[in-house]
Amino acid sequence: FLKKDCKNVDLKQKPVAIVSLGDTRYYFTSRASEHLRKFIMSHNGTVLGQPLTIINEPQGQEERINKWGEKLIKLISES
Repeated sequence: FLKKDCKNVDLKQKPVAIVSLGDTRYYFTSRASEHLRKFIMSHNGTVLGQPLTIINEPQGQEERINKWGEKLIKLISES
């Protein structure tokens, strides 16, 4: 989709946050976030912070998710 339908998109410095979901049953768990980050940067977008990567179930990861959300809110308010 990104390489074909969106190849000429200009994100015009729009800020983008990346959330990546994965499952350890698969070899390339959560690797799409790397491709998405490259796409955003090569199409004049701005990546806000680090991607939030959730592997398997989100239960037990709430503290990390909340911290990521707090950082994202700060980045949004500063931009």
